[in-house]
Amino acid sequence: MSEDATGEPMWSAYDQMGSDFEEHSADSAYNAHYDRPAVLAAVGGVGGLRVLDAACGPGYYAGELLARGAVVTAFDASPTMVALARQRTTGRARIDTAVLGEPLPYPDGAFDLTVCALAIHYAADRAAAFAEFFRVLRPGGALVISTQHPVTDWLRKGGSYFDVKLEADIWRTRSGEKEIRFWRELLSRLCAAATGAGFLIQEVVEPLPAETMRERYPADYDKLTREPGFLLLRLIKAGWVTYRRAPLAVPARLPVLSVISVNGRNREVAWAEETVQIAEETVQIKEYGGARQITPVRARPGGPAGPHLRL
Repeated sequence: MSEDATGEPMWSAYDQMGSDFEEHSADSAYNAHYDRPAVLAAVGGVGGLRVLDAACGPGYYAGELLARGAVVTAFDASPTMVALARQRTTGRARIDTAVLGEPLPYPDGAFDLTVCALAIHYAADRAAAFAEFFRVLRPGGALVISTQHPVTDWLRKGGSYFDVKLEADIWRTRSGEKEIRFWRELLSRLCAAATGAGFLIQEVVEPLPAETMRERYPADYDKLTREPGFLLLRLIKAGWVTYRRAPLAVPARLPVLSVISVNGRNREVAWAEETVQIAEETVQIKEYGGARQITPVRARPGGPAGPHLRL
């Protein structure tokens, strides 16, 4: 997040809304019954992982991640949101004040996973934001982001889909109307900012609403089952961890999709129990009880008994 063309910080509206936004997002259709379930599903299991909640708002995602066993660090640019997140997490997470798209106060490779929910469109320099996410993730770590669907924004706002421009919505709160400014850009440009930082796109999600929305907000449920509201990206920071003997115990923190390289030839493998041929080596890949194991079925003729795999 940064200042807009008027010089006013993009997060100032959240400072003004304060507890109004906290109360709204606790059970709102788009926050509690649409984005939050979709993001947490894309995140998957987080037990024991070091997780960064970027632009954490009042701390709902941080609270969910803590409840699922993650070691959570979070930040937001709004001092009001930081205070609310600290109240919600009651000392169980480190909550910092930092700005999305500017240097973050964390060392390289500090996290296994980063979550950035409904905030990347507030960063004036999305490329810089992705570059910092890439830096603070360990090799093999994942980034899950959600944002407003660019097609939906285009249909709402008009003009050219290919425009990159600062837009504004009016939110009605208990304390009055608030102008929320955000950056609108096409999907390919957002993806280019991510891949330009070094990320691989593992999954693109156009989520459906949770079933809890059907009874609570039937009109919103009907709309969101016909047209998208948000978009999610799950991104991977490619990297290597070297193992030399079989059987190979693969750490549980490796992403769902990894790259195996044998003799300089790469093969992407979706973790499952299967036997695959990689270059001239055949290995069996199994997942059970939270552990992953790679076992050679046979060695390459004339080669060592245990293949050298890089993950």
